Amino acid sequence: MKIEKHSVVVRGITQRDNKILLCRAVNKENFFLIGGHLLKDEDPIQALQREVLEETGEKILNIKKVCDFANSYFEGGATIHEKNIVFRFDFEPESFLHPQSLEKHIEFIWMDEEETKNITVLPNSIISLINGGVY
Repeated sequence: MKIEKHSVVVRGITQRDNKILLCRAVNKENFFLIGGHLLKDEDPIQALQREVLEETGEKILNIKKVCDFANSYFEGGATIHEKNIVFRFDFEPESFLHPQSLEKHIEFIWMDEEETKNITVLPNSIISLINGGVY
């Protein structure tokens, strides 16, 4: 039997000193943008604000939608279909300079565009946003 799951994911891209904030699971190689899944009846902007607050303890400002795209992948015997909604946002000017995660399973790293050319960012569509300066 073919198992399929559907979800909506919000992702945030932010820049400081010509660097992009990326996340990764501790001891893993792949990077991703900060964010997470929408809860039932949750507005996408509220979801991003909640996810960033849960993961960093910081509030965000100047939230603007950049794009949305579909992504599918196979995991745990199921095909996962995601709708990704990507937003641009800012932290307060003096906050989150040296990122520390409030969640033990993820870590944050500020990277410049050149550094992102040597890593894997998932979903794959995200790297074109970063390297194309779309945000």
